[in-house]
Amino acid sequence: MINPSASTAMLNKELNLLLIEDNPAEARLFRELLHEVTGNRWTMSVADRMSSALQVLDGQAFDAVLLDLSLPDSYGLATLREVLGRIPAVPIVVLTGLDDGDLAMQAVSLGAQDYLVKGQVDGLLLARSLRYAIERKEAESALRRSEERFRRAFDDAPIGMVLVDTDQRFKDANKAFGAMLGYSREELLGMSFADVTHPRDAEGDRLLAQHSFTGEEDPPRKLTRQYLKKSRESVWVEITASSIRDETGRVIYGVGMFEDLTQRREIEAQLRQSHKLEAIGRLAGGVAHDFNNLLTVILGYSEMLIEMLGSEDPRRQTAGEIRKAGVRASSLTRQLLAFSRSQVLEPRVLDLNAVVENTDRLLRRLIGEDVALTIRLEPELGRIEADVAQLEQVILNLAVNARDAMPKGGELEIVTANVRIGEEEAALREPQPAGDYVMLRIRDTGEGMNAETKTRIFEPFFTTKEEGKGTGLGLATVYGIVNQTGGFIRVESEPGSGATFRIYLPRVYKTLTASTGFTITGGRAGGTETLILVEDQEEVLDLATAVLRDRGYTVLKAAGGAEAIEVCAAHDGPIDLLITDVVMPGMNGRQLAERLAQSYPDLKVLYISGYTNDAVVRRGFLESGLRFLQKPFTGNVLAQRVRDVMDGGSGSVAAGSSQASLEAAPQT
Repeated sequence: MINPSASTAMLNKELNLLLIEDNPAEARLFRELLHEVTGNRWTMSVADRMSSALQVLDGQAFDAVLLDLSLPDSYGLATLREVLGRIPAVPIVVLTGLDDGDLAMQAVSLGAQDYLVKGQVDGLLLARSLRYAIERKEAESALRRSEERFRRAFDDAPIGMVLVDTDQRFKDANKAFGAMLGYSREELLGMSFADVTHPRDAEGDRLLAQHSFTGEEDPPRKLTRQYLKKSRESVWVEITASSIRDETGRVIYGVGMFEDLTQRREIEAQLRQSHKLEAIGRLAGGVAHDFNNLLTVILGYSEMLIEMLGSEDPRRQTAGEIRKAGVRASSLTRQLLAFSRSQVLEPRVLDLNAVVENTDRLLRRLIGEDVALTIRLEPELGRIEADVAQLEQVILNLAVNARDAMPKGGELEIVTANVRIGEEEAALREPQPAGDYVMLRIRDTGEGMNAETKTRIFEPFFTTKEEGKGTGLGLATVYGIVNQTGGFIRVESEPGSGATFRIYLPRVYKTLTASTGFTITGGRAGGTETLILVEDQEEVLDLATAVLRDRGYTVLKAAGGAEAIEVCAAHDGPIDLLITDVVMPGMNGRQLAERLAQSYPDLKVLYISGYTNDAVVRRGFLESGLRFLQKPFTGNVLAQRVRDVMDGGSGSVAAGSSQASLEAAPQT
């Protein structure tokens, strides 16, 4: 007699069983055997043929099935297959009179949990077999669910994941890895790392594989590699590599997790390029500042020489050539200042469409008849705050650049549009913030650029043109103006596919402002007022003093703020105008003006400078109401500006207008 408590431990929950058996006596025997061992901790349904069994299975759920392989309407392994096909998740114990070892092995391989031979079964064996069958099936189901969860996690992971064998062939790959390289999972399973590794990283991958499959156990390693997509484009990835070992410690599989670094590396490259351009810009701005003082002297004295020499004097031609060289040099310094964001800008609220339309006629002359120009303007375009002259310079420079990229003619398209940059897109455009922008897009059908050229196009003096054609400052100027205006510029180009420049300028919600500034006129402007001229560069001070005295003014001069205060204190009479450099040692021009205003409340002030990092210009924008003249300037421009200020004018002469005035009369 078997201990009932032991049998209860074997079947420790009430079970619902199905016995498929066509012999009633055998069915009664199996009931008694189970009852003897387990008591009443089960219920059993009986079906005497396959057809009735399938009907019962359709209507009830069972914990296990006891199956005879010899039924009136089904025989052998076909019986097992039929039941397995209907209830694959329910454990099946074959209970048959066929004592056949081969048949037993086949039954178990098909999915039966056990194979018992009638006449060799007692209650304890039957109960134990049912218990183990149920436990094994539950374990199999749990394992299957775990594998399904792993498969979902593996397939749906946001990073690429692969499993490789000791030959570095892909045994499995998830969707992210396939998408990263442009292959399907089926395609990858027939490939190895050697098929996707960039040639320059092939040796490194071979050594990594050798170490991974032969070395001692070590923690996962992070590596950066370059792989090739199906399209043969390259992609940078960061790999976390680890190994799977058997119970003996032998590596049987390698595991790789891959993160696409391509976009991150592009952003990092843009940031490095931005820092590089910033450093070059600071250098260029400083050079241009010092050079502007020299050019002021060269242009001023050459202009004076031209006026002093008669029209028939052969030396007048020589003096004219000096002036022409000075004007060209001043253009270079102006572009350097633009690149370094060190120009003085006079921003106003304006309509970009109007700026494009104003340049239309000049653009068509510049690009020639073999380039078809198309302009498409957004009718409801938002407003921007920028310097008109500088925006025109941006459009003209980009148009000339496009023309030079189309030596055999082509198409040039200029488009304006309102653009909204969202937070997610802005994160990819670092450092461009989210917000509303007005976009200017200039696209050509020219030769295009490779990636290396594209990273350098905004560097000053970088050019792909043949020697003697172009200064290499056109796009550098564009870059500086756009950045100084608070905008951003993006470039898209491939060899043979032309180039597209997109300029994003912050949209403002303000009223359009009227044009300000003063106009350079002909003639010798002069006067009789008393001026105090303060400039720490002796050559500039002497030149300006000579020019203004020649125009009839009484000029007091000083080389610095402290000296200017002493000169004014010693002067017996009114002082009408202070002309002062802004950046000077000891006391800057703004501080000097504030000191002198205490003694001369009606004193007017004209600031002069060749740089924007000073007290009257903030981030390149002139403070409202201040009179300003940017170096380099000629004697005529200085005299006319002084006259304008004395007569109540409030505009300034910054980069664009002063350059135009340099190129004006006197002619040789």
